[in-house]
Amino acid sequence: MAIGVEQPFHDGEIEVQTCAGVRNQAARLGSRMRGDIPPIAVQFLAERTYAIAGALDSSGQVWAMPLFGPRGFLSAVDDARAVQIDASAPSRARLAASDAGPVGLLGIDLDSRRRMKVKGILEIRSGMPILHAQRVYSICHKYIQRRVVDETAARAEAPAVVASGDALNERQRQWVERADTFFIATHHPQTGADAQHRGGLPGFVRVLSERSLLFPDYKGNDLFNTLGNITANGHAALLFLDFEGGSMLQLAGRAEVLWNRAEFADLVPTEVERAVRFSVEQVIETENASPHTWTLLELSPFNPR
Repeated sequence: MAIGVEQPFHDGEIEVQTCAGVRNQAARLGSRMRGDIPPIAVQFLAERTYAIAGALDSSGQVWAMPLFGPRGFLSAVDDARAVQIDASAPSRARLAASDAGPVGLLGIDLDSRRRMKVKGILEIRSGMPILHAQRVYSICHKYIQRRVVDETAARAEAPAVVASGDALNERQRQWVERADTFFIATHHPQTGADAQHRGGLPGFVRVLSERSLLFPDYKGNDLFNTLGNITANGHAALLFLDFEGGSMLQLAGRAEVLWNRAEFADLVPTEVERAVRFSVEQVIETENASPHTWTLLELSPFNPR
C-alpha cells in the first residue's frame, strides 16, 4: 500500500481504527493531512522554543527526544515543504544519527494546549537539520496540562547522562508514577517516525515492575497513529521530562496494545477501552536536559478520574 496524503493510513492504523469502530471518522480526519506547511502552522512553529521529535538511532531503535532553541529555531523553508531545525547544540546532536532517516516532529505549546505534527525525512544540510515534510496536520488539545515557561530562569548547565541501564531504579519508578505527562515515539516502515503527547492525572502511568509499565489509551482524535504503529511494529520509546528540575528520563523498548479489559480493568478509569503495556529495554536519565523551567497552571479538565 502506498502511504501519503492520498492514503494516509497504513494497515496497523486501519486495524486499530476498525477495532475501535472509528474508521469513518479517521478517514474524514485523514483527508485533512497535507504535504506542505500552511501559514498558520508556519507561524505556530516559529513561536516555539521547544518541540519533541521521534527518530531512529543508528541501530534502528526509535527514541523520543526534546528539541530546544530560541523563538524562530523552527522555520519553514523550501516553499513551506520543510522545517529547518536551528536548535541548540545538544538538540542537534540528538538528531545527528537520523540523517536521511524518518523523523516525526511534534510542535506543542503546553500553555495554549495546541499541537501539530510534521512527519517526514531528515536531511543534515551543511550541518543544519532540515525535515522534509510528507504529512502535516494538527491534533486535538485533550489531556494537555497547562504549563508556562519561566523565560527568566534559563538553565545554562550542559546536559549530562547520570544513569543508564535496562531497568528502572526506585527513584525513576517514583518519577514515572508521579508523572502527569509523557511523550511517546513510534515508527512504521511506510509512514516513518511519529512523536505524540500523553497526559492524565498523576499516577495514570502504572509501574508494574522495574521493566514493565502500563498506561491507558484515552479517547482522542481517532487517528491512532501511535497504537497503529505499535500494532504493526511494537518498537516504542517514552520520554518523561522533569518540568521543574530540567532532567529527562528516556525509555526504549517494546509496546503492546491491550484490548481485553480483564488485563487492566483495575488499573485504569472505568471508561478506558484500551491500554498499552510497555516493556523496558533501555533507560537513560539525563540531568540539565532542558534549559527551561515550567510552572504548572492547570491540569487538563479532560483527564479521566
